[in-house]
Amino acid sequence: MRIKDFRSLAEAEVMTYEHYLNAPHQDKDWFKYFLRDFKGYRFFTVFLMAEAKGKAVKLNDIYTIFDTAKDVGEESIKKKIQQGVEMKIIHRHTCDEDQRTKQYHLNDKIINEIGEYLSYAQELRITNILDAFEDVYSMNVIKSFHTLFSPRFGDAMATGIIQTLTSAPTIDNIFEKKVVPLK
Repeated sequence: MRIKDFRSLAEAEVMTYEHYLNAPHQDKDWFKYFLRDFKGYRFFTVFLMAEAKGKAVKLNDIYTIFDTAKDVGEESIKKKIQQGVEMKIIHRHTCDEDQRTKQYHLNDKIINEIGEYLSYAQELRITNILDAFEDVYSMNVIKSFHTLFSPRFGDAMATGIIQTLTSAPTIDNIFEKKVVPLK
């Protein structure tokens, strides 16, 4: 890989972390609960996927994303769930099919804030992709993006996307928002 290619990709990757460092909800309990450590990130992915599918989270859903023998023990997972319930970040309900099984949902009161965070993160990701294309130095980087788009859109459409992105005029921020660090 040429050093200019590496620099372009490195810059885009660094910008990706902006949504963790400058997120507008860093002071919120749900942000601290989900987005401060490895276990929290894993929990967040399970809850977001369940919400995306309109389903509840069960303990087994969480166990499956951890190697409970190496990563985190089952008691640690149960403790984290209990903490989320006590903090009112997640709600515990009894499963309709099996009264012995508990299921969990995100608290409806924080859904809008989490949605704002997700929109913020997606805006930064899209901006970062566009910024990366402004600094593309070789066909190797362009081809790597082409392989990203091809499986979903087909070769012709992927080529069109790449041609559009690489021919776009340079702009600072397509969403005209400035990231302001929290104090």
